[in-house]
Amino acid sequence: MRSDIEDLCLRVAAVEEEQARLRERTERAEQVTDLFGALDKDVADTRIGFSKQRQVLNAIGMTQSEHAAHLQRQSTILSGLVLEIAAVRSTQVDHGIVLNEHGQMLTEHGQMLKEQGRMLREVLDRLPA
Repeated sequence: MRSDIEDLCLRVAAVEEEQARLRERTERAEQVTDLFGALDKDVADTRIGFSKQRQVLNAIGMTQSEHAAHLQRQSTILSGLVLEIAAVRSTQVDHGIVLNEHGQMLTEHGQMLKEQGRMLREVLDRLPA
C-alpha cells in the first residue's frame, strides 16, 4: 500500500509530465504559426508583385500571349506554395485547426489573385492590338 506522500509524489510527477508535454505542444504550435506567418508574407508579396506587374502591363501594352504565359508562371508558383502548405499540414497533425484556417486564407488569396488575373485579361482584351 502506498503512502499519501508516495501518492502525492506520483501525482506531482504526472502533473510535471503533462506540463512538459503541453509546453512542447505549445512550442510546436508557435513554430507552425511562425511558418504560416512567413507563408502569409509570401502571399502578400505575391499580391504586391501582381499589382506592380499590372501597372507595367498597362504601361507597355504587353500582348495577350505574353500575359497568359506570365499568369501561368504565377499559377505554377502559387501551386507550389499550396503543395508546401499541404506538406506542412501532413506533418503537423496536432495543429490541424490552425493549418485549416491558414489553408482557407491561402485559398481565398488564390481566388483573389485568380480574379485579378481574369480582370487584367479583360483589360488587355480591350486594348488595341
